Amino acid sequence: MSPPRGVPAPEGGGGSNGCGCCWAVRVTLGTDMVVAALGRAAAARLLRAGVAAPGRRRAGGGGVHIAPRYRQVPELTRAQVIRSEFLSGLMWFWILWHFWHSSDMVLGHFPYPDASAWTDEELGIPPDDEE
Repeated sequence: MSPPRGVPAPEGGGGSNGCGCCWAVRVTLGTDMVVAALGRAAAARLLRAGVAAPGRRRAGGGGVHIAPRYRQVPELTRAQVIRSEFLSGLMWFWILWHFWHSSDMVLGHFPYPDASAWTDEELGIPPDDEE
C-alpha cells in the first residue's frame, strides 16, 4: 500500500521491521487532509470546535474535577466508594461461583493418585540391598 498523495513515507519503511506496512501510524492529519477527507462544511465545523487543531485540549465540564494532590491519597466521593465496593464484590462472586461450580478447571479433572500405593521401583528408588 502506498502513502496518499502529498504524504511521504518515513525513512526505513515506517514499521519496526522496515517493511513499509505501518507508515500510516506515524502520519498526522493536517488541516488540508481533514478538508479533503470530510469536505469543506464538515471540516469547518470540526476545526471551529477545536477537534482537529493540533496542540489544543478541551476540558470537558469546564475544569478539573479532582484537584491534584502530591503524594496524598485522593479523596473519594461516596458514589465512588459504593461503586468500587459493588464491583469488587461482583468480581469475587464471579470468581467463587466459578470455582464452586467448575473447580475441575483449577484442581484438575482426575482424582489424585494414592502416593502410598506406589512402589520403590515406580518412584525410581534403588533396592536396599544394592550398594
